[in-house]
Amino acid sequence: MKKKYFLIILFLIFAMFLVGCGGITTPTKILSANIIITEWKQEGPGPAPKATFTITSIEQNYYEYSEEWSTYVNIYYEVENIGTVEIDSYKVWFTVTCIDGSKYYDWDSGYSLGVGKKLSDSELVNVAGKQAISVEITDWELTNYEYSSGWSNYVYVYYEVENTGNVEIDYYKVYLTVTCIDGSKYYDWTNGLSVGVGYEYSDYTMVNVAGKQAISVEITDWELTSWGF
Repeated sequence: MKKKYFLIILFLIFAMFLVGCGGITTPTKILSANIIITEWKQEGPGPAPKATFTITSIEQNYYEYSEEWSTYVNIYYEVENIGTVEIDSYKVWFTVTCIDGSKYYDWDSGYSLGVGKKLSDSELVNVAGKQAISVEITDWELTNYEYSSGWSNYVYVYYEVENTGNVEIDYYKVYLTVTCIDGSKYYDWTNGLSVGVGYEYSDYTMVNVAGKQAISVEITDWELTSWGF
């Protein structure tokens, strides 16, 4: 009988040992995420303003009593908006050639010319009393304040962070690379806080590309932190 009790007690001790060693398993903590770019945008050049400039007439006075030409040549010109957007401002350059071969330069400016509209104006050019023999428009600049003439400095990157682990993400940091059409690359990073287990979080950031056209954006790396991990 004593031997029987001894065996029972031994069996119970062995069972308790098994429970203590392998009966309770602590779950493994996993800190992980899936981070993707959902969209990226960069504002490009808008429709460019267009115009034609035409010299309609020129005037220079000759004074018979003194046999001298006037100091100024008066240039009359017309500008027409032939584009699809308003011309908010313009600047036009003139060159006047005189009979002795000398050239004189000047410019004029104007504002607010609607689509399909024409504007007539004039400009005085100082030729120091020399006889002008020709006048030409050599260049002009057009400005529309609503639309950019080039690519914007910043690329907007929209991204999503999904917590795929079993612990909360208290802090994350994401590294981005933007490649431009000329092959240059620009690097930046963004960060955020508190993405719960099984949750997704969307945000955006901006990357400065110095006005170059971006052709691709990628996430190159990220860091995750759980302060209770």
